[in-house]
Amino acid sequence: MISDAGVAVLAAYAALRSAALNVYTNVKLISDKAFADAKLKELEMLLSGAEGVTEEAYELVKGKVS
Repeated sequence: MISDAGVAVLAAYAALRSAALNVYTNVKLISDKAFADAKLKELEMLLSGAEGVTEEAYELVKGKVS
């Protein structure tokens, strides 16, 4: 069902945000600050892109099941 796909998208986004919390916690332990900063920037890009796609998918599924 399409609702299952919507739930999967939301679960994947939650997993990404959960992993991000681990990155924020552990990145300060990396001695190579340039590398750490680059990875934080990459993470922020992933999070920002995923947020929009997740919301689009949610609205699409909501529209189909409503």
